[in-house]
Amino acid sequence: MIYRINPVLGMRQVVWIGMGILIFFGSYYIVKNIDKWREWANLYFILSIILFLATLLFGTNKKKDPLIGLQLEDLVFSLRK
Repeated sequence: MIYRINPVLGMRQVVWIGMGILIFFGSYYIVKNIDKWREWANLYFILSIILFLATLLFGTNKKKDPLIGLQLEDLVFSLRK
C-alpha cells in the first residue's frame, strides 16, 4: 500500500477501496433482485458495444501508441491508403 510513502494518500486509497467494495456488493444485490433482467440483457449488451465503440472513436491518444485509442483522422487516412 501507498500508506508507507504518504499517509494522506494511503488513507484516501483505503477510502476508495472501501467505496469500491460497497458499490460492488450494492450493485450485486440490486442486479440479483431485478426480476426482468433477462428481458433487458440484449439492451445492455447493445449499449455496452455502443459505448465501447464510442471510446474507440472519440477517445484521445496522448501517447500516440497505435494500439491504445483510435483517432477518427487516423481511421479516415488509413481508409484512403
